[in-house]
Amino acid sequence: MSDNLPELKKPTYLQNQNPLDMECPVDQDDIKVPFIVIAQPLGSVMKEDDPGYIDGCKAGYFYNSSTRNVYGKSVKLQFIHYFKVFNVYKGTPQAPEWVEALSESDFEKLPNRQFVKDVGGVMTPGKPDMFIKENWRFVVALPDDDTFDFMFMTVKPGGIQEAKIWVNQMYEQFKKGTNVLSLVWDIPTFSKQSKTVSATSYQMDSSKIKPVGFVTEEAFNKAVRIRDQIKASIASHLSGGEEY
Repeated sequence: MSDNLPELKKPTYLQNQNPLDMECPVDQDDIKVPFIVIAQPLGSVMKEDDPGYIDGCKAGYFYNSSTRNVYGKSVKLQFIHYFKVFNVYKGTPQAPEWVEALSESDFEKLPNRQFVKDVGGVMTPGKPDMFIKENWRFVVALPDDDTFDFMFMTVKPGGIQEAKIWVNQMYEQFKKGTNVLSLVWDIPTFSKQSKTVSATSYQMDSSKIKPVGFVTEEAFNKAVRIRDQIKASIASHLSGGEEY
């Protein structure tokens, strides 16, 4: 997070203390990273009698899960990184109960993986009586808002095809010699009929995603630093360390 505190004059009893000798009661792992979310028609943010209700938020609008700021039907984002998460559920697709999340490498170790259309996910004897759904998690920043260093944006199965098209656009920019971390992308939404249930959801609209400019040098350098930290952390996990 950015440091937005005003400059404070330290009391005399602190002037001779070394901050490196102190302890902080809050650990970095305790800080919740905000998500940027697309509001869905049946989501809690849409229900006036729900504690999660956000005034002024409509279906298809982006909002911040932490600040609860509403951005509208399009948002300008800086891409930093993405990776795949495989969520394991028990129960039924209509009433799923989350069990755990697997990394891509752990998912690939499971035997005899088979996509089953009825559950809209993968089943395997490695996870009996359970089904697995792939999600993509993007690490992004808001170029016009430095309240947070970065945010997560999770793309569920119904929107992965749209996400792949965005990734392909980034690769095309890379081939032109552009560092994709330097770009500002305009991400709009559109309504999409679900293939598994009788409902409409909102996803990013890949047909209208486009780069619209460049971030500042400060924002670019910050994104490089965050990306490198994430990649190092993932590598540590794969070698037996803790997962990011």
